[in-house]
Amino acid sequence: MKVVKIILGIIGGFIALAVVGGLVVWFTMLSPPAAADVCANVEKVWNKENASVPFPSKAKQECLDRAAKEPEFGRAIWVKNLKCTRDAQTFAEIKECDKIRSL
Repeated sequence: MKVVKIILGIIGGFIALAVVGGLVVWFTMLSPPAAADVCANVEKVWNKENASVPFPSKAKQECLDRAAKEPEFGRAIWVKNLKCTRDAQTFAEIKECDKIRSL
């Protein structure tokens, strides 16, 4: 009886570890930032680098559509691209982020 409890405890520990590991992977690698946050940063960079030209509303909608569309395959690359774009400070950095998506 004691052996069965020990084995069940070990199995339960492995299951708990797998669940926690899955949650960590989800929230660190597979959970995308909000599309609005990504596009707000693109607009901020635009306004910083093109102060004389307002950010086109059509470009904002295209950005939101693109950022919100989840891929069928390659979710980790998509999330990495979105996080990179959200954190970019210049358009050169945003272009580098787009290279991630085309891998």
